[in-house]
Order: sequence, then structure tokens, then C-alpha cells
Amino acid sequence: MNETIRKRKSIREYDMAELDASTLEQVRGQIANLPPLCPGIRFSVEIVGRTRGMFGIKAPHYLVFRSEKKDGAYENIGFVGQQMDLFFSELGLGSCWLGMAKPEENGGEALPFVISMAFGKPAEPLHRSLSEGSPFAIS
Repeated sequence: MNETIRKRKSIREYDMAELDASTLEQVRGQIANLPPLCPGIRFSVEIVGRTRGMFGIKAPHYLVFRSEKKDGAYENIGFVGQQMDLFFSELGLGSCWLGMAKPEENGGEALPFVISMAFGKPAEPLHRSLSEGSPFAIS
């Protein structure tokens, strides 16, 4: 896991082909087993094919994170979202947090929207090179 943390980076260019059913099932399985930081806060993570908003990142899939409004809700979503971010990197997929992207559908009675994450097969190098350095390097 430490190696994944050191070499991961946000991916902003994607192969727009949809992921195969087996890979999407792995993603759904990971979502179903996400341990929260704050067990008392209800949240949901759903896979969608499109979002709306002002951003230049186009991906074949997005995660939409929702949470009830409580103290610690944003920290909780950040915690579960970062688990997905690292899971994608280990699976050979890219991901990128999208603060301005919103779900196309309101979600009806769903929990309030918090943030989205793009994901899919990267169309650029998945991991940071040694020349880019580590975000954790001590200088």
C-alpha cells in the first residue's frame, strides 16, 4: 500500500472505452465494503456514466459521493474516497477528484451530494515517474 501511495497521481486523460463488466463488478465490491472513518454517518457511493459541471476532465465513469449532513461528514467522505482512489491505482485504473462536477440526476430522496471522482483506463502514465518526485519527499 505504501508504494501505491508514493507513486499514485491524479489522472486527467482517459481512454473513453467503458470498463468491462468484471472490472466494474470489482469496483462495486470495493464500494460495498468501504469502512468509514465515522461509522455513525450515513453515506453512499454510486457509479455513474456522466456528470455535469465546469471541468475539462472527461472519463468513462464517475463515482458520486453523498452523505448526510453531520459533523465529520466531509472527513468521512474524504476517507472512503481516498480508499477508492488507491484501489483504482492498484487495479491499474486512473482517478481524479472533481470538486465542480455534479451528478446529472438530483437523486430524488438520496443523501446530499458531496463530491465526484472520475475513473477509468488512463490515457497517460498511471504513476508518477522518479523525475517527478514524491509528494512525500523531504527536502
